[in-house]
Amino acid sequence: MASAREQLLSLLAIKSFKLGEFKLSSGGTSDYYIDCRTTTLDAQGARLVGEVFLQEIRQHGWKPQAIGGMTMGADPIAVSVAIASGDIHAFLVRKAEKQHGTAQRIEGFRERGASVVIVDDVCTTGSSTVQAIEAARQAGLNITGVMCLVERTEANGRPNVEKAAAPAPFLTVFTDRDVREQHLRMNAAQPESGGRWNMIGKLGFFMFVVKDMDRATQFYRDVLGLKVSFQSPGWTALDAGNINVGLHSESEHLKVHPTESAQCGFYVDDIQKAISELKTKGVHILMPPKKEDFGWLAVFQDPDGYHLQLCQVNK
Repeated sequence: MASAREQLLSLLAIKSFKLGEFKLSSGGTSDYYIDCRTTTLDAQGARLVGEVFLQEIRQHGWKPQAIGGMTMGADPIAVSVAIASGDIHAFLVRKAEKQHGTAQRIEGFRERGASVVIVDDVCTTGSSTVQAIEAARQAGLNITGVMCLVERTEANGRPNVEKAAAPAPFLTVFTDRDVREQHLRMNAAQPESGGRWNMIGKLGFFMFVVKDMDRATQFYRDVLGLKVSFQSPGWTALDAGNINVGLHSESEHLKVHPTESAQCGFYVDDIQKAISELKTKGVHILMPPKKEDFGWLAVFQDPDGYHLQLCQVNK
C-alpha cells in the first residue's frame, strides 16, 4: 500500500496541478498552476496532510506547542496537523490586524514564548510565509521550523524564507517538479495501439459534453484519427485503443464544462511534426512543445475548449 506521502503527492497531482498558460500575481506567466487548497480542503487530502506534516515534524525532532501560518493557505494545514497530533494547537495569522474586538493579528493559540511551526501551502516568492514568520515573532512566539507543502522552485523564493526563518530551518514537503512529474506519470500509463496517436490516460473512458456533435466528431475522427465505434442521436463513441472517448451533446442537464487541466492526451513519436500538423488544421495550441525530464510535452485545445496533451517520451 502506498505511504501517506505517496498518496498525498498523487492527490496533489490529480486535484491541484494544471497545465496550460496562466497569469501569475507577479504579472508573469507560467505553463502550470498549483492550487493546493483543492487538496488540503479535500476530506482525504486533509487527513493525508495532517499525517505527512506530523511525520516530518517528528522526524526532525521538533516539539512545537502550535502550528499555523498566513490565512488562508495555511489554515487547513494547521487544523489537519492539530487533529492528527492531538496535542499540537493551531493558529492563523491575519493579513492585517482587526480594527475591532481584540484587534489581534494572530487568532487561536498565541501563548508568548511558545514553540511553533510556521506552515504554508504554496511557496512562490515566499512573501506570505515571511509575513507569517514576522507576525509570529512580533507576538512573542518562538519559531522551531518553517514548512511548505509545495515549493515553486522557479520563483526562487527559498532564500527569502530561509533568511526570515533563520536560525529555524525551512523544509518543503514537495517541489513543483515532484507534482508535475507525478501528474504526467499518472496521465501517461503505457497504452496499446490506438488511432493515429496513442492515447494517454489512467482511466478507461473519457466523456466530453459538446455543443456541436458533427464538429466534435470530425475533430476527434479526422484531425486526431480516432475510430468511430458507435453513433446514435446525441452520442458518439470513439476508439483510441486502450481508452474510449465518448461525445455527448449538450443538454439541459449536461453542459460543456472544459477545465484548464489537461486530463487526457496522446503519445506521439515526433511532437514537433504533430504540432505542425495541428496548426495546419487550425487547432489552437495552448502550450508549444516544452522539454521535460521524460521527453517533450505540449497542450492543445479541442473545438469545445477541452485541454489535451501531446507527449513525446525519450527513447
